[in-house]
Amino acid sequence: MLEFFPVELQSGFPTFITAIYTLMWGLVLASLIAVTHKKTYTGFVYPDQFFISMILATLVSTAVMMSIGDSLARGLGIFGALAIIRFRTRIEEPKNLLFLFSTLALGIALGVYGFSIAISSTFMFCLVAWLLHFFVERKNQKERFTLVVTIETMELATQIEQIIKPLSVKIRLVSQQKGKEATWQLEWQVVRVAGEAATSFLQQMSEIEGVLQVKWSKSGNLVRV
Repeated sequence: MLEFFPVELQSGFPTFITAIYTLMWGLVLASLIAVTHKKTYTGFVYPDQFFISMILATLVSTAVMMSIGDSLARGLGIFGALAIIRFRTRIEEPKNLLFLFSTLALGIALGVYGFSIAISSTFMFCLVAWLLHFFVERKNQKERFTLVVTIETMELATQIEQIIKPLSVKIRLVSQQKGKEATWQLEWQVVRVAGEAATSFLQQMSEIEGVLQVKWSKSGNLVRV
């Protein structure tokens, strides 16, 4: 086998070819997990940075495990270096946390050259994630919308919420901005049961005196009433 850095063999490090081979497996398997996460995601807006983070996390954890090898000293050194870093990113959804942890576990398995464990566990993880998505999540699937209403006075906000609440699973006011000519623009995030028509309550809102414009959007599709 071609050796580019012969001195590494004396230190117990993997060869250059072995390292590239292992990282390539990490890239392929991490991409499979990331694509599975994206296709089964049910949040408001898909976090593109999370997709990138899952792939990079696998490559980093693989490189770390290959660097440590069987050396206790290297392990303690890396542990001390990571202890300095403070990770303050908050991951609210448990499913996202599990996907991120799976990519780290994948990197650990590849870093100790457990290719059989890495490949089989990745395929099993993705298969189970797809099955749970189709047979559990989609049965109780909710649709997420953005409602933007332009009104003349803030007193109308309560009246609008009273129309939305009975027909929605969850609503949340995310922003309110004062516009031109003493108008207000309010934005809600609305969660509703999939398949239910929204025409009736949108029409009710548009008929309220003082409501100037109603915008209803889902997945980039905008409906104005």
